[in-house]
Amino acid sequence: MSSRRADTYFRKGLSRWEDGHRLLEWGRPVWAARRYQQSTLQFFGYVHETGWRPTAPPSHSARVFHGMGELARQTAETLAGLGGRTRHTLRYARIAVAVTHLADPTRGDPFRIRFGAPAIGPPVFSLDPRSGEELTPHVRTASAAAARLYLARLMLGYPGYDDGERWPIGTGQRIFVTREVARFRRAVLPSCVGLDHGAEARRLADEAVAMYAGLCRVAPQYRDPARKAAAARAEIHACCPNTPDLDRRSR
Repeated sequence: MSSRRADTYFRKGLSRWEDGHRLLEWGRPVWAARRYQQSTLQFFGYVHETGWRPTAPPSHSARVFHGMGELARQTAETLAGLGGRTRHTLRYARIAVAVTHLADPTRGDPFRIRFGAPAIGPPVFSLDPRSGEELTPHVRTASAAAARLYLARLMLGYPGYDDGERWPIGTGQRIFVTREVARFRRAVLPSCVGLDHGAEARRLADEAVAMYAGLCRVAPQYRDPARKAAAARAEIHACCPNTPDLDRRSR
C-alpha cells in the first residue's frame, strides 16, 4: 500500500465531491454529475490502495464506503434528473447499494440492530463536505436501507432493464481498480442473487422496510422514513409482478 497515493486519492475524492455540490447549486447538473463520477473513481482508488478485499473489507473502510454510498446516490439522482441516462443512473444506484451494504454493521439483518453500545475512541463523521453527521451504526444501517429503496424505485421506473451479469457483493478476488468499479456497477445483494427484475425490486423494498422497522424499535427518529418506505414498498409490490422466485426465497 502506498500511503501517499492513498492520501492523494482521498483528497481528490473530497475535492471533486465539493465541486459537484457547487456546480449543482450553480445550475450546472451535467458538470456536477461528471464531478460526482470523478469523485467516485477517486474513492475507489483510495479503498484499493488501502487493502480492499471483497471477502474481508478493512474495518477502517466503513466511513469511506458510507460516504461513497451517499455520493453514488447523489450521482444517480443527478443523472436521473437529466433524463435519458438510464444505464448510468442504475449503475450508480447499484454502487450505492453495494458500498452502503459493506458499511452497514448489520449487513441488512434487522435482528442485528441493537441499542447502541458505548462508543470506543473518537466519534466518526460523514465524509460528505456538506454534512457533519456522526456515523453511528444506526446511521449506516439507515443509509443502506435508503439505498435499497432508491434502487427498487428506480427499477420500478425502468421495468425489464438489464445491464448484464450481476456481481454478488463480497465475492471474488481483488482486481485492478477500473475492473473493480465495473464490478460494483453490476452489484447485487446476496439475498437477491438469481432473482429477475421485478422480484429483485420487491426484495430490495422488503429489506428496506424490515431494516427501518428494526431501527424504529431502538431509534424513534426513523419512524417517518419507515412510514415512507412502507408506502413505497406497497407501490412496488403493486406494480412489479409477484414472481415465483421471490415467493420461494421468502419462505
